[in-house]
Amino acid sequence: MYLIGTRVTVVSTSRLPSPRAKRLIGRTGTVTLHENDLNIVTGLGLLGGLVGYAFTDDDLAPASRSS
Repeated sequence: MYLIGTRVTVVSTSRLPSPRAKRLIGRTGTVTLHENDLNIVTGLGLLGGLVGYAFTDDDLAPASRSS
């Protein structure tokens, strides 16, 4: 699990069933919560950043400093 407050980049959308979820790949957000061993990430630039998406550790990578 990533620590709450960690900036992460989406590298995979294995847990999101929608084919449109692929548009999240490459976006950077912040881990804001943990639920059922998943990282809840907000601020991905969709819907004003109000929606949190659930990702496994394998779906995320630490964001680079320039993000």
